[in-house]
Amino acid sequence: MLVFRRSAAALGALAAVALVAATGQSAVADTPPAGTASAVTARVGLDVTLLNSVDVPIDVSLNAVHAPQSADGNLLTATVQGLKGGGSAPQTLVDAALGHSAAIVDKDGARASVDLVTADVKLPGLLLRDLLKVQEVKASADCPAHGRPSAAVNVLGDVTVLGTKVSLSAVGPTHVAVPGIGVVDVEFSQKEVTSRTAAATALGVTVTVNPGGLNVLKVSGSVQLASVSCEMGKQHGGGTPPVHTTAPGAPSSSAAPTTGAGNPPPPTSAPAEPVSVTSTVPAGTDASPAPARVDLAETGGGSSAPMITGVALVLVGAGTGAVVLTRRRRRTH
Repeated sequence: MLVFRRSAAALGALAAVALVAATGQSAVADTPPAGTASAVTARVGLDVTLLNSVDVPIDVSLNAVHAPQSADGNLLTATVQGLKGGGSAPQTLVDAALGHSAAIVDKDGARASVDLVTADVKLPGLLLRDLLKVQEVKASADCPAHGRPSAAVNVLGDVTVLGTKVSLSAVGPTHVAVPGIGVVDVEFSQKEVTSRTAAATALGVTVTVNPGGLNVLKVSGSVQLASVSCEMGKQHGGGTPPVHTTAPGAPSSSAAPTTGAGNPPPPTSAPAEPVSVTSTVPAGTDASPAPARVDLAETGGGSSAPMITGVALVLVGAGTGAVVLTRRRRRTH
């Protein structure tokens, strides 16, 4: 009789443990993904052709972050081997008063933002003038947990291209040609929004110039300023089919191919010499991950609820049967 009592108690305890464990697994499984977000203050993808016909690719980024993370930095340089004088001095590509990127994912959704203030964009070998000067550019992308994604860009103040002040167009690229130097196309407000994602680039620059300095014959490629993107978690969005919308000024199908939110494809020419890249962050700035908020799983029935109920009922029934059998044996003795 003692054996049967212990068996009944053990079965009851096993049922309780199984029910708690299955419920915990269901809560973890039902926790919705938070989504993703990324941001980059500036991205430079160039192919530098030297006078000796050697091609040197440059592919570098300033303050590139993925959620949950933020970064502050205002200087982007690259060392190009083969320049006149040995190329030992780093070439400045982006020099700004302020550069900030942030990407956040929490219970409210995913979002990213960039702010770039008083920035000069330079090219290797182009000694007498800057490729681009901007006073301030901003971009943001928001993918809320409950709502439609959105993207926004803002360019404040004047924009100067190869020493010429330009007015940006909302219906296509602004074309700037300087005799003896080259041509530059500046695309304003490249945005793409779907039912689950959002992406934006404040300024996209396509360049083909002949600098003529430091043994550089030709520089071609692209520069993106203030690029952001985000995506909802997989259980968000309600399954609505994606609807692509492109704001005025976004690149047409005939524009140079890009990857992601206006990001340049990697250079196709084979490098002859390695490129040393340095992204300098001034003292007193922060380049550490932003704090992520952790939320408890929501309660409620999940897809495994029927299985949990069935297991619990079987185990409880087994325990009840053991108790009844014990009582019958007691009566017979």
